[in-house]
Amino acid sequence: MAEFGNLPTIEPVVEKLDGKTVVTLGTVHFTEGNAAVRAALEDADVVELRETFAQRYLGCGMPVGKRLEIHGVPGNDMACYMDGGEIEVFGNAQDQVANTMNDGDIVIHGRVGDAAGYGMRGGRILVRDGCGWRVGIHMKQYGDKAPAIVIGGDAGSFLGEYQAGGLILVLGLHTDGRPVVHFFPCTGMHGGKMVFRGDVSNIRFPDQVSLHSATAEDMAEIRPYVQEYARLFGRDADALRCKLPSGRILSYWGADLGQDGHLYYMGQNQTTRKWERTETWGGKLVENIVQAVARDCLAVALLRLDDAGFQTLFTVHDEVIVEEPQGRRTWQDVAEIMGQPIEWAPGLLLRGDGYETSFYMKD
Repeated sequence: MAEFGNLPTIEPVVEKLDGKTVVTLGTVHFTEGNAAVRAALEDADVVELRETFAQRYLGCGMPVGKRLEIHGVPGNDMACYMDGGEIEVFGNAQDQVANTMNDGDIVIHGRVGDAAGYGMRGGRILVRDGCGWRVGIHMKQYGDKAPAIVIGGDAGSFLGEYQAGGLILVLGLHTDGRPVVHFFPCTGMHGGKMVFRGDVSNIRFPDQVSLHSATAEDMAEIRPYVQEYARLFGRDADALRCKLPSGRILSYWGADLGQDGHLYYMGQNQTTRKWERTETWGGKLVENIVQAVARDCLAVALLRLDDAGFQTLFTVHDEVIVEEPQGRRTWQDVAEIMGQPIEWAPGLLLRGDGYETSFYMKD
């Protein structure tokens, strides 16, 4: 046993578990830890690291055909000079991930620190959440290699500083009100492309970059990266999704921007009744959402009526047709239940109306 600062360290443990080579790092010094990882990768194509405790340089220079699965938090310069293979981190990663990376794939199930992709000239980095400062600094395209960084959340300041090539895509998911990108993006940028999903109207960009809405060609370019992000992190790239107050999801399958800049999705043509590419727009989406919320309110009312012992025969749009013996209960009793507040819609005022008849007809 040796002393590492004030923490006792142990030698890395290398073992075979369920047919996989597993290296447990704990608090071992990064020098001994990396030696154990390199030795394990010489004998196995897939190596799992457990109890990773900020050891630096993990996966440095990793070649094609090898894969690291890292549990814990790897230290600075993970995957520096990476030349191929795959690294997947089940947690956060620290600074300068993929420093001077040449090729390969890095997947991070969390956030990444500052200066990720420093000088990278090939390969891909996909980050589920956000990133720190200066991500993509000095990123460049080399030969036929086109590096790409996909950030799922928000990006810190100086994103793409001195970027000379490649793609940086910021999806702006689960940002909790934070801007999709912070201060001074594209500083010194002289090549490559940066794409933001979200409002950047309040962000100051330098004069040497051109800012425009994504074109159909831009969308086609980034679509494979969005699909891969969705596959890796359990999201849906093939649908425009809207989460309703009830928790139900409205999905518009195959949604994309057409060459005319309009929004299209795959749906049923209301005239031909055929499944085909259908145009929609903001007002139509709002109408769909309002109708869907009304449907969910009706669903809650139906359950409440059932609990109260009413026999519902059928529904017509927002109408409920209830059969009740004469003289027992009235339509006002039904309307009172339908007008009760709903937990997932606080502040939504509901009121029911109705009439009684011996056979169904429109009022």
